[in-house]
Amino acid sequence: MKKNLIVLAAFFCMNFPTNAFLQIRKNQIQANIGSRKNISPSLIVPVILITAGTTIVLTNDKTQLDEQIREAIRGNGRLSVDDYLIYVPLVTDIGLSLGGVRSRHNITDKALIYVLATSINALLVYPAKYLIGRERPDKSNLVSFPSGHSSNAFVGATYFWNEYQDIHPVLAGTGFANALVTGLFRIYNDKHWASDVICGAGIGILSAHLADWLYPSLKKIVPKSDKIVLKPIASSNGFGIVIDF
Repeated sequence: MKKNLIVLAAFFCMNFPTNAFLQIRKNQIQANIGSRKNISPSLIVPVILITAGTTIVLTNDKTQLDEQIREAIRGNGRLSVDDYLIYVPLVTDIGLSLGGVRSRHNITDKALIYVLATSINALLVYPAKYLIGRERPDKSNLVSFPSGHSSNAFVGATYFWNEYQDIHPVLAGTGFANALVTGLFRIYNDKHWASDVICGAGIGILSAHLADWLYPSLKKIVPKSDKIVLKPIASSNGFGIVIDF
């Protein structure tokens, strides 16, 4: 597993995909990315988290840190609240938008940014789970690393922060508190090791920042339309979103 993990870490450093399960039904036009703002400062925290989570896994045979954290946090039963907490930032944002609260983008742009962020996150997280094949602490399967719930929670938290930090900074920060609680519940429910959660958090933050950085250029290459339709799709291989405009 460690060899696969090292290969995956190199993959993260060299590849930042721009979409997954996201289909745009228009002619493919190459974007000019030279004018984008510098994303480097936004990468510091996610890179630290991904590195920390990976390091814990690679050194766990000696440190037993994952086991120590598991014994300190694990509960006696399962509380399914973590299955719903991941949606709190999005639902809150929808409510604020309907209530007329101002944010950085209009509701259409926010929907597209969120879809892009979750798509990037899905492409990074779910292949990694099967490539690494780490056993969950409850031994239910071999897709423990990284944590999908945690990554999705931190996608939502970072998306929410990016939209409201300049207008309502205290409110914007609540998304991270929610994401942290989600990660702790994954350990409490014995579904993930702490390193799974830490790495998942990093990937989620990274995915949201990449989407926020890429979207302005993607928007320029998409012909303007009075109508944008988001269509969910599903198959035996997965699910996603088709955008028609």
